Amino acid sequence: MAALPLPPCPACGWAALPADEICPCCGFQRGLDDHRVAAVRDRWIAGGAVWASLPAPPGWDARPQLVALGVEGRLVRAAEVRVVRTDVDLVSGLLWGAGVTAVGEEERDDGTIVLRTDLPAGGVEALQAAVGDRWRVGVATVDDGLDGWREHARIVRAGRVVVHPPWVPLGPVAPGEVVVEIDPGPTFGHGAHPTTRLCLEALDGLVEPGSTVLDVGCGSGVLAIAAVRLGAARAVGTDTDPAALTATDANAARNAVAHQVAALPAEAAPEEGFDVVVANIGAAVLRDLAPMLVARVAPGGALVVSGLLDPPPADLAPAFAPLAVVATTRSDGWTALTLR
Repeated sequence: MAALPLPPCPACGWAALPADEICPCCGFQRGLDDHRVAAVRDRWIAGGAVWASLPAPPGWDARPQLVALGVEGRLVRAAEVRVVRTDVDLVSGLLWGAGVTAVGEEERDDGTIVLRTDLPAGGVEALQAAVGDRWRVGVATVDDGLDGWREHARIVRAGRVVVHPPWVPLGPVAPGEVVVEIDPGPTFGHGAHPTTRLCLEALDGLVEPGSTVLDVGCGSGVLAIAAVRLGAARAVGTDTDPAALTATDANAARNAVAHQVAALPAEAAPEEGFDVVVANIGAAVLRDLAPMLVARVAPGGALVVSGLLDPPPADLAPAFAPLAVVATTRSDGWTALTLR
């Protein structure tokens, strides 16, 4: 008798999921969880919306299931890799290189570290290919934890720029310092990450009165807003995440520069040249966007790229030809390149 075909994952439809195996697409494990619960956990996102691309079972209302489970907040799918502490920097760099937008660390009782990140284009397969066979990439459904960092937030200084979370006391400001009040919401860019600080420092040295600035992958809008506060006439921030555009608009208004900062979807980015172009988005995405980034730099202008571990990949700088690296800055194992 021919073997029966393996059934698909009941949560997401992934083909041929063996019994007791974890689905590589959505993280559902057969036999450990009711498929309806797994389905809603993997579809539930801010405000209780259901991902249109992954329809729930016909006629099934997800809310009662969540209430019964005591599930609150915003549940999202995250990739996880467990490593020993000495491998944290190496594996984090591989994940950044695969195009993730953030990497968090959680220490377990046995001393290992769980690296948790978002799923980039290409999903789990792209991350597994990036880290190789030595580490296993899993998928978990977690509360997004976007507000968990707030109690640890602090004032960040980078060059003349002071990044101020609005719920943290500002304290004294030195003459010449420029305060930028930023609430990132569910986006990247509250100023504490080394790459954000490196980009802010680069902008401090490049922006002149009347400059125009393009921030590709704007996140919270901190770079675009800081550029205007440093003297730029206007700045445009672009992002693929609608939440980033909302955050940038809100933060521009918070800093009274809404009339000078525009937040646009990536596909609507203007084709004009800018005096300064900045992209803090990681090596993999930078490679893909290199031709566009170079084309957006006005004659005599500068390009700043970061989201890069130190040293950056050897093949990255040549991707921006005819621009060449004129400055390299480093902080806490990260680096930023300025090209002209």
